[in-house]
Amino acid sequence: MQMIKIYLVVIMTLMHSALAIAEEVFDWQTRAREIYSNQETVVRHEIEKKTKEYLAIAKSEGRELSEEAQRLMRTTTQNVEYQYLLDRMFCAEQFLKSKKYPFTGDDKERDRAMLIFNECDNIRSAASLELFRFASHYGNQFPHEWNACLAKHRLLTLEARYPPFAFMRSIGHEYEAYDAAELLACVKSRI
Repeated sequence: MQMIKIYLVVIMTLMHSALAIAEEVFDWQTRAREIYSNQETVVRHEIEKKTKEYLAIAKSEGRELSEEAQRLMRTTTQNVEYQYLLDRMFCAEQFLKSKKYPFTGDDKERDRAMLIFNECDNIRSAASLELFRFASHYGNQFPHEWNACLAKHRLLTLEARYPPFAFMRSIGHEYEAYDAAELLACVKSRI
């Protein structure tokens, strides 16, 4: 009988630990999904703003863009914004999983934590921008090198957790996101 009681105490302790871990995982994942959902308006606004800017630049240069060219421009803009979205979500997940969240209410603690998040976002966004620039200049020159690196550095887990928003999918384009710094380093190491 004593052995059964000990066994039950051990099982209850393990269950309590498992529930605490599950609750912690659920908490950061739930919060991350909320952040992702709240980004839809921001992403849509950025895409619309940049599309208008690019059209205005083309018009000021006296270029008339065909419907196909406008569609390609919009698709490219959406690709860029999706990459930036997943960069932010990567940082948000790291932040939410860290010991800096949830906040205890101390404003200085919250400000320090937000600085860490912003630094992560800035680093990843800068790497993505560098990747886009490199790809626009040299992307067609090194197809073998690109193909060898693309699959290695694709963010499949994040893509599955945070798919493109419905308004982005409406054009029938498949979106992909990458660890830009790793992908760029991989390609450059092969050329």
